[in-house]
Amino acid sequence: KDRIADVHQVANRTNQPPHLYIRTMVRLLLLSTAVALTSGYVVVPSKTVYSSSRCSVTTELHATPSSDTTSTSTRRTFLATAFGSAAAVATAATTLATTTAFPQPSNAIGPVKIDLVNPQYSAKPCPKDKPIPGEKAMKGLKGMCVTVKAELGEESPKDLEKVGVYGFVTDAKSDESVLANNPDLSTDAGQFSMIEAITPSSKKVEFEFVAAIPKEIDTDAFERGIPDLSFKSLRVISFP
Repeated sequence: KDRIADVHQVANRTNQPPHLYIRTMVRLLLLSTAVALTSGYVVVPSKTVYSSSRCSVTTELHATPSSDTTSTSTRRTFLATAFGSAAAVATAATTLATTTAFPQPSNAIGPVKIDLVNPQYSAKPCPKDKPIPGEKAMKGLKGMCVTVKAELGEESPKDLEKVGVYGFVTDAKSDESVLANNPDLSTDAGQFSMIEAITPSSKKVEFEFVAAIPKEIDTDAFERGIPDLSFKSLRVISFP
């Protein structure tokens, strides 16, 4: 009877991490087998209940005395039933452990990266309250406020907010960077603009940035209000 009580205590444990459920059921099976083989009782798992809301696995056990003439067949029946019950619970526990330890991609933690394609842009002189940031202002350059419209290379997996825009932007003719935070094209890690929000239904996005170009360039001579620009590795990145 003491061993039967121990079996109940093991089976009724709650609030364990998912990977411990299988360990619990293995212990239950081994302990039940020991009871059957070393005592006058045969312990048969009659019903196993798995509760996802309580994160618990409970097995109801029935102990019956066995006679010498029926002990062999009864124990064979017990072993078949016990292994079947343990396998069912192990399957449920494995499923729970898998979904808990390895969540679906939509719930995964990490940055979301989406390429921007087919950028279309236009520019106008920046107002005085929006100067060129950084050292470019000291090199005889002027700031042009560029508005870019681009298509998302793929659908956003979820709603995103405050999404950074990254990449290289250069003068198409001279191949020099027009970004104040990346004047020598040494890295594209610097964020040069931001998009307020992107949703799974978004197909296009729009953003602005300040381009630094030589002051002597007559921007009125260009259809877009600025010399031709080249966008490379253009993408948005949202960090959790």
